[in-house]
Amino acid sequence: RTRAWVERMEQLLPPPSRYPGAGAALAVAGLVAIIAASSHDGGSGGLSAPTGLAPGSASAQQPPTLSGCRSLTLSWRPVSGAHDYVVTVEPPSSPTRSAAAAPTLTTGAASVALPRGLYGLIRWHVHARDARGKAGPESSSMHFYCPG
Repeated sequence: RTRAWVERMEQLLPPPSRYPGAGAALAVAGLVAIIAASSHDGGSGGLSAPTGLAPGSASAQQPPTLSGCRSLTLSWRPVSGAHDYVVTVEPPSSPTRSAAAAPTLTTGAASVALPRGLYGLIRWHVHARDARGKAGPESSSMHFYCPG
């Protein structure tokens, strides 16, 4: 990314002048611009998608059946640079429940207690946010089944 930026700057900047020190001044200005651009890269600091999600399976066709859904904790590996995490728990759609009503939970830890009252096939995923609230990419989705 930096190399592409420098190449664009070389095309935009005038050729070095005959004044001594002009090349050094342009180099310093370019370095300052690179530093400013890298510190203003959207603020996520390169947050990655959380991994190591448990419980569950990536397959909705063969999710594990869990017996203790009333006191279940969802967990994942901490993401470097994360300030907090947003977890979305999606119960299956039905005439009385809609996917739009999926609970969203925010936590500062790499785990969260599952809300009570969920049953059936449950899908969940998580993403990390930095201190400014900028979200990193979502994790892969996990599925499990809670008997009613």
